[in-house]
Amino acid sequence: MPKIEIPSKIRVENFSEEDRSTASGIAAVYNQFVDQLYFLLNGALDDANINVQNVTFNVVTDGTGKIVNNPTVKFSLRNRTISGATCIKALCLNNIQQYPLSWPGMTYDVNNDTIIIKNITGLQANSQYSLTFRLFG
Repeated sequence: MPKIEIPSKIRVENFSEEDRSTASGIAAVYNQFVDQLYFLLNGALDDANINVQNVTFNVVTDGTGKIVNNPTVKFSLRNRTISGATCIKALCLNNIQQYPLSWPGMTYDVNNDTIIIKNITGLQANSQYSLTFRLFG
C-alpha cells in the first residue's frame, strides 16, 4: 500500500501581520496533529496505539455444534465497551488435526467488564476448543 503524503502545514508567514497571532495558535495544534496522524498512518499503528485486547477461553460443543458451557470472560479495554470481536486462533483440544467448519463467529452480551458468550458458530460437534478472540474497543 502506498504511503500517504503529508498534508500542508499552516505557515504563519503566509498570513497578514494582524492575523499571525491567531494563525500561530492554530498552527501549533494543527501542525502537531498532522505530524502525528501522518506517522501513525504510515506504519506506526500497533496495539499500543489502538484499543484492542486478546482474550482466550475454552468452549465445549454438543452433538449439534452448539456450545454447552457458555463461558464468561473478563476484559480491560480502555473505554469499557466492545465495538467488535474477531477470532484470531482456534485450536481443537480433542484432536489437533480437527479444524473448525468455518471462521468462528461469536455472539455475546456485555455486563460491565465481562463478556457473556451466548453462541459461537463454525465449530465441530462434540469437541473442545481453545479460542482466542481480538476485542476492539
